[in-house]
Amino acid sequence: MPFLRLVALRLSEWISYFLTVVPPRSRRTFLELLCGCLISPESWVTRALSSISLRSHWSAYYKLLERRSLRTQALAVAQIHWLLEALPQPRVDLIIDDTLVLRHYQSSGRGHPL
Repeated sequence: MPFLRLVALRLSEWISYFLTVVPPRSRRTFLELLCGCLISPESWVTRALSSISLRSHWSAYYKLLERRSLRTQALAVAQIHWLLEALPQPRVDLIIDDTLVLRHYQSSGRGHPL
């Protein structure tokens, strides 16, 4: 299979796994934001949004990210399932960004995890 076709196939599978855990009303907004993140040279949400043609009002993106319309834990689990299915290795080492763990603890009102 040609490389570009393989990349398109894997990207399509990856996005499909994500969409299973995104609420139906938020799927278009999520896809727009995801595409913006993929093509943006920097990892800021504002840069991602400025990289695409916005089809929704800015409040739709705000609601998706700040009002917990999107469950990040479910997205992480979906990505792990996809990785385990897509990678041929029997062992996968995961490195977790500690800022996500800290953000989860702070938002839950439990304070610092340490």
